[in-house]
Amino acid sequence: MNSVIWRLPRSRYEAWESMKGVREAALEDGTARGAAQVFAREFGLGLDELGTLFLTAKWRHSCGGQAWADICSKVQELVKEADSRDEKRFMAALGELETLHHNTGSAARKLRDLLGGMYT
Repeated sequence: MNSVIWRLPRSRYEAWESMKGVREAALEDGTARGAAQVFAREFGLGLDELGTLFLTAKWRHSCGGQAWADICSKVQELVKEADSRDEKRFMAALGELETLHHNTGSAARKLRDLLGGMYT
């Protein structure tokens, strides 16, 4: 696989910092689908492919696994609901995303920590 994702730093904090420009470009797009496409272009993987990657032998036991595959699947659902403009379904999907966990805590808490600059 020729994805740029293989070259990200293994530290989540360093990886987060190295993706700053991509995150900013995704925000500038203004839509969930557009943001997902910005990441797919940059890293050579869409959310569905990323979910599959987390289940491969190389990532399954180190930094991926079923939990992150589930998170990717839920983010795909969130993008779909954002496109539908059905606020109730979008909020339900967002609530479900916030309940997903990986190792030491919820995905939502980890993202809030990163967004809050705790690890920069």
